[in-house]
Amino acid sequence: MKDIGPALVRSAEDVSENILAFSAAVASSTELQSRLGRVRAWYAVRTEDGWAFGPSKFVGYRGNSARQYIQTSTIDGGAHGGTTERELRRWFGIVSSASALGQELTIALTRFLLPWGRTPRAGVRINVLWSELNRGSSDGRTEATAHLSERISVDPQVAGGRPCIRGTRMRVSDIVDMLAAGASKGEVLADYPYLTAEDIAAALAYAARATDHRVIVAA
Repeated sequence: MKDIGPALVRSAEDVSENILAFSAAVASSTELQSRLGRVRAWYAVRTEDGWAFGPSKFVGYRGNSARQYIQTSTIDGGAHGGTTERELRRWFGIVSSASALGQELTIALTRFLLPWGRTPRAGVRINVLWSELNRGSSDGRTEATAHLSERISVDPQVAGGRPCIRGTRMRVSDIVDMLAAGASKGEVLADYPYLTAEDIAAALAYAARATDHRVIVAA
């Protein structure tokens, strides 16, 4: 029977525990240290001392350890960055490098890597909990949109792992495409009666975060 690989995380708490575990493990693992400069997607949580960081392939699998990460993150090891990043979008979002929070995190990540002679790679993505993104937002919509991400589901077994309205196979991209083509919110709701106005708002908010654009307002 083919090895299906490690189990994905089930909650934001699982991810946070993994981030803290990675930050502790890297100090005593030369193998982990050697990979630091190659990480494309970092995930961060706030601690009493600042920020702790972990790469997507480590933090995306439940109860991960340095040994398991090293064994599974090879080509045939069963761990896949694309899979973990899709799952992690349920709780984490990318921080704009141009924002105040993004600049703070870039400095913190640089300091985190410095003891091992590594620097963040070009185009690195730093992700934090949605609550952190909402706290750092200044567009006045934080409380109104904080709950919307809960209406989005990313399931590898549904629509190829693309973000969908929870409980349906309606992709976020489908809603955005219909509105971009000129359909009104009312027309979308009439054509797809199982959707709600909140679902459309959630899709637009999710798409705006994913592309680092302002939230689109549907007619």
